[in-house]
Amino acid sequence: MVNSYRTTEFFLFSSTKRLSNCFMQICLLGVLCLAANSAIADSISVKADRDKVELSDIITVIVETDFQIANASLDTSILQDQFDVLSRQQSNQIQIINGDFSSTTRWQLRLVAKQTGKLMIPPFELKGVKSKPYPIEVTKPSYKAGVKPYFLEAKTDLSEVFVQQQVIYTLRFYQQGTLLNGNIRPPNFANAQSETLKEQSVYGKTINGQAYTVYEWRYALFPQQSGVLTIPGPMFTGMLSLGGRQKGIQASAEAIKIKVLPIPQNTPPWLPARQVRIDQNWLNSVDQVHLGDSIGREITIRVEGLKSTQLPKINIDGGKDLKVYIDSEQDGQQLNSNGVTAIKTLKLALVPTATGTITVPKISIRWWNTESQHFQVTELAAQNIEVLAALNSIAPTTPIDGQTTTVVSEHNSDSGYWFYISLIMVVLWLSTLFWVYRLQQRLNALKTLSTSIQAHTTLPEVKALPVESLPQFYHQTLQKLRLEQHIESLHDIENPLLQEQLLALEKHLYQNAELADDCIASIQKEMNAFNKTDHSAKTDSALTALYRPK
Repeated sequence: MVNSYRTTEFFLFSSTKRLSNCFMQICLLGVLCLAANSAIADSISVKADRDKVELSDIITVIVETDFQIANASLDTSILQDQFDVLSRQQSNQIQIINGDFSSTTRWQLRLVAKQTGKLMIPPFELKGVKSKPYPIEVTKPSYKAGVKPYFLEAKTDLSEVFVQQQVIYTLRFYQQGTLLNGNIRPPNFANAQSETLKEQSVYGKTINGQAYTVYEWRYALFPQQSGVLTIPGPMFTGMLSLGGRQKGIQASAEAIKIKVLPIPQNTPPWLPARQVRIDQNWLNSVDQVHLGDSIGREITIRVEGLKSTQLPKINIDGGKDLKVYIDSEQDGQQLNSNGVTAIKTLKLALVPTATGTITVPKISIRWWNTESQHFQVTELAAQNIEVLAALNSIAPTTPIDGQTTTVVSEHNSDSGYWFYISLIMVVLWLSTLFWVYRLQQRLNALKTLSTSIQAHTTLPEVKALPVESLPQFYHQTLQKLRLEQHIESLHDIENPLLQEQLLALEKHLYQNAELADDCIASIQKEMNAFNKTDHSAKTDSALTALYRPK
């Protein structure tokens, strides 16, 4: 019995010990598994598509964790000393395979090295876990001698100009391969006005046997002050695919300095230009112009090498026998690859104030020829115009001088009885013709006087005068002044009130000036005042002379 009890006790002790050892092994295995899982999940890996690159090559770097990070951001500022970060993308991924759960967070970075040498991507840290440094070797670009895959060039057509003179600034970017994207910083012209002549043009060009794609921009600039104008070199940035590699590119053009000379003294107005043209167009015929007519004239001035804002005011003189009114004045400009052309268009109304041959004065513009470097004058030649009397005017009658014809006939003294009868018949016939001639003269005189009296009637009542009849009223008034007072110009009128009111009416008709309400009534009153006295005396005198007794 004792032996049996001991045997049973030993068996129980051995079983308990084995169970304890097994439990300890299981716990240790669990701890090791947890430690292993923890070590795997807390790792951050860094790798690049290439470990050795050329300067300006784009490097793709992948940063990945074995655990998902919510609302976490990768700090890329640690790269700024040696790299430029072009772009970054983040993605999260969750996988369940055969019941195993895994999650990762991934960043894709596109970098460009700032310098050559053995560079290092510093360790990234997330939730206390750090990655290992990652080395990258950067070498100089292996270009062929004298061949650049891309470069930026800036040029000007002139290096020395006067103030306000046009300068053409051309900017070109040359590249081989395929340009994926790009951005250029516009040039800064400082103390100069500018116009963009060409936004962007693209063409091909071969340089030293190498094919390039060229992007071109062109500007016109106009320095506004003397001295040295410095144009900083613009910068181009972008991405280029060349030889199967993507490169982040950055190119700068050289700065340009332009010497700007001051405007020569005593030269108003100052017009520095390549060419100046003056053209005219008559808007109506000048072959038959009557006193008081309005002649439409269009003047076009084209100045190559100036902006429209630089054009001076042009004074158009009409001389003593011609009034000039500006209907409209327009300034514009045209742009092309050669520069700016300013255009001024003037529409004028010319009103002759005298009959006969009048001269339209010439138009002269003095300008500085930027190509020949001297002053020059462009002229629109003067032109003569024949001005006839106003329409419906009465031409002065010219008396017809009587002519006497003496007929000498030779007859034989023995013509006989029939000669005397024939002579008497001829005398009677001539007497009848003379009487008819005198009667016709008197009838013509009465008809002329009647027409003259009708021409001297008073002007129409103001209350019955519509607005569209103002030009007719104006022309009738000029006609009456010419016939009755022998006045060919408004400035010859001795009545100051009448002169003032007629000038106001003229400005209203040809210059759209405002017209006083009592202007027409005042003109009518002054015209009728001297008509009643002067016309009455002339009519009585004419009737007395016509019916003077024999």
